[in-house]
Amino acid sequence: LSMTMSTGTALSPGTITLLGNSNFSVQNFVAGGYVVQSGDYYLNIAGNLLCNSGNMTLTTGTLNFNGALTQTIQNGNGLFTAYDLRCNTGSDVETSSNFTISDDLLIGGTGSFEASFGTVTMTGTSNLIDNDEGTVKFYSLTIDGTAASITADNFSVKDDFTIGADDTFAQADGFTA
Repeated sequence: LSMTMSTGTALSPGTITLLGNSNFSVQNFVAGGYVVQSGDYYLNIAGNLLCNSGNMTLTTGTLNFNGALTQTIQNGNGLFTAYDLRCNTGSDVETSSNFTISDDLLIGGTGSFEASFGTVTMTGTSNLIDNDEGTVKFYSLTIDGTAASITADNFSVKDDFTIGADDTFAQADGFTA
């Protein structure tokens, strides 16, 4: 199943269910209700993601940012958890919100991810922060999984970098605090 919406905003005032083996492409996405999923899927966003008052908890699949202009993740009063969060080549994703990534943060080519405020929490058991040639900047980063193991390429943390008592961190390339 594929769905493409190249202009406007996909708004979820109720519940949206993303089913396995699906490919959804939207310009902007506003979670005002609940977003749930079942199986493997791709949610492609060319614009901005806003978790207004709803909950967007993605426990599988890929949330793919692929816009040509700067994109924003804004978590208002909602709860936002991504499984795999990917910023494609040329995509610049910015946030100042708290949210969780339960698997990997993947930055393709020259893409970038930059948090000017807020805490990104990595909760999986084996996470990867992979940024090839791109840029990854956290304001605060917390590794808090069940014996989580993080393998990371170049990235920086401006404020707090917290690693849980039973968690490990393996640095593949440069880390700046």
